[in-house]
Amino acid sequence: MDIETEGTQLYYPIYLDAPMMISFLAALENGVAFEEAVERRSGARRSANTDLSAKAGLPSLFSLFRFDLKGQLGGALASEESEDLSLIRSHTEASLFNKLRWTMLASEILQVYEETELDTAEFMPGELIEIQGVIGKNTLEDLVGLYDRFRSFLNAIAEAKAGESPRNVSGGISEASTIGAPTTSAAAGQNKPNGFDSETAAIFEWIREDLRSADMTDVLLLAEGVKTRFVLTLSPDFGTGRTMDSLLGSRVKVIGKVTNISREGKPLSLIRRSLLDLMPEELKKQIFDNLLRKPGFQHLVSGIEIEPPYVQILPLAIFV
Repeated sequence: MDIETEGTQLYYPIYLDAPMMISFLAALENGVAFEEAVERRSGARRSANTDLSAKAGLPSLFSLFRFDLKGQLGGALASEESEDLSLIRSHTEASLFNKLRWTMLASEILQVYEETELDTAEFMPGELIEIQGVIGKNTLEDLVGLYDRFRSFLNAIAEAKAGESPRNVSGGISEASTIGAPTTSAAAGQNKPNGFDSETAAIFEWIREDLRSADMTDVLLLAEGVKTRFVLTLSPDFGTGRTMDSLLGSRVKVIGKVTNISREGKPLSLIRRSLLDLMPEELKKQIFDNLLRKPGFQHLVSGIEIEPPYVQILPLAIFV
């Protein structure tokens, strides 16, 4: 990598742990200057030529003025007008990030890995690395989102198969349901072979609220042709929500600390931070078995656990 060329690049941080970034920069440079005073002086010089005739009795003037062959003395009198200008240059989060990255590269404390190196790299816990790949969404959030979109649709199909009248698209009762068809909530909750029972619906509501209040969330960074998967643990304070939604499917770079490496052994559960992971195993199995019977949910359920090899990273920044 050409460090000088990298130092002239400008990168756009989309996710940025600003407090830790400032701490890193302060440690490397014995403090952080957020503002810098710049003094500038501008002025104009005016000069005037004076001719004096050579006269006897003035030898002392020869040392101050040049003497020409015509017997005339020439001198210059100057005056200067100046203006002092004081400027304040302020750093922003983006400028500090670009400065920190260049400083870490120049100091060789940031290990940059190309995609072709990721499967063979010997990562170490605590290592500060930079990698790149495509951002994928948290599987549990995808499950909740898919549940929200398909719940009414699947329940309507289940009601129709059970001999009940489905609700129309606008959410009201269809014409057929007004002619003797059972429409009470008790009848609607009976025999839903392909829909969501009330217990599953309640559990999804709990999971949704749990995700909203979570301090951390996990997303995947996938590199093309690389078997190793990278799990990024993100804080909602530094760019999740709409900002992270804009990252999905984007090719980005990530700077972060390696927290765990697993080349073999048990899979990593992506629901480990949620209420669902605290439930009894039998109940979790019942929920997932129910989801596996629903169209569109199979690939999400199978993505709940990440098989080794995987690397867990606590990101400092995600940028393009």
